[in-house]
Amino acid sequence: MSSRANGHRDARSQKPLCVVTGASTGLGRAIALQLARAGYAVLAGVRQPAAQSELDALGMPELWPIRLDVTSDADVLALVERVQAERARGYQLQAVVNNAALCESAPLELQLPDSLRAHFEVNVVGVQRVLQGLLPALLAAQGRVVNIGSNVARVAPPFLGSYAASKAALETLTDVLRRELHGSGVQVSLIVPGPVLTPVWDKIAASVEAVLARADAGARERYARRLQRFVALNQRTAERSRLRSEDVARAVERILRARSPRPRYELGVGAIAGTWISRTVPTRLLDSAIARALDVAPEPAR
Repeated sequence: MSSRANGHRDARSQKPLCVVTGASTGLGRAIALQLARAGYAVLAGVRQPAAQSELDALGMPELWPIRLDVTSDADVLALVERVQAERARGYQLQAVVNNAALCESAPLELQLPDSLRAHFEVNVVGVQRVLQGLLPALLAAQGRVVNIGSNVARVAPPFLGSYAASKAALETLTDVLRRELHGSGVQVSLIVPGPVLTPVWDKIAASVEAVLARADAGARERYARRLQRFVALNQRTAERSRLRSEDVARAVERILRARSPRPRYELGVGAIAGTWISRTVPTRLLDSAIARALDVAPEPAR
């Protein structure tokens, strides 16, 4: 038997391993659980001990929570070493799902520079940091990279500037990586979910309150009512959406099982509409539509 045939036989005999970042709640948690139930061993990256304990308590034998802050070189090194140890035990790294993300809401005028920097450090640099560490194992297995994007990347709504900009950068990085790895056997896909009801909306509401609390009177006058309407509209849209975290998780599993996964998966009406709008609606018309959606009549004089 040829060495090539032996290699394929050995690859099939190895047990599949996936890494999922940002698995504490929401999409990341749903993805980690879906893959674990589907027969993959899953290294589920979480930042807080409480989240690690919650996943441990589920009693799923091959769901392995691991501390992972994607902005930490030490955490990523520990992840790489853990993957190497699991490979020595007969596991093969089939996929890295980059889901960890920071999302805060603020007008650019009021956003602290450190907050803008943090969005890119988590949502963009963190993805590169994880991939640089794990690409040797992915290349050896001819595995998959799945990056979780956002429908806001192309529409650029107000008050989510840092998040939208970082997710737009992630889209570009994903395209670049896919083209750089062409012919290597590693396939790279981007999932673009529409609105999904997850705990992120509670975090966005809290970030708005924090921004308004430190703003001066003039800034509060300019932004408060539109910001609050923005949060309410997005919460309502997410609640009415038919897209659920489990739908995104199943899409990840389909990518892992597909012979030739697509470069881009748009999930839900919101994602499809966002791409269509960005390509076809004139910029001034889109600006006007967003302004009307956020327009709030002033309170009557007392």
